[in-house]
Amino acid sequence: VYDTDLRTKEVTWTDGAEEILGVDLSSNIAEVFPRIVDPADIDLVLDAYRISITNGKPLHCEVRVHDRFGKVRWISVTGTPYYSEEGVPIRMI
Repeated sequence: VYDTDLRTKEVTWTDGAEEILGVDLSSNIAEVFPRIVDPADIDLVLDAYRISITNGKPLHCEVRVHDRFGKVRWISVTGTPYYSEEGVPIRMI
């Protein structure tokens, strides 16, 4: 589980996320994301993220991730966008 501050791009991960994904998540998500998501799935998840934020709908897609040993895992990426009183996207959880 993650909590993304859409203003700062800071991501907070719950305990166990590193084990599930098989990677070190102490780095900025912008650095980690391109390393772990399968190149064929990057546009899919980015598009799903943008559509979710733009339309205010829940995020859901399935992508392949590569752990630090090269093992491929399928994960379900889900999230709900949250907005300020002004309608500005502020969080994705």
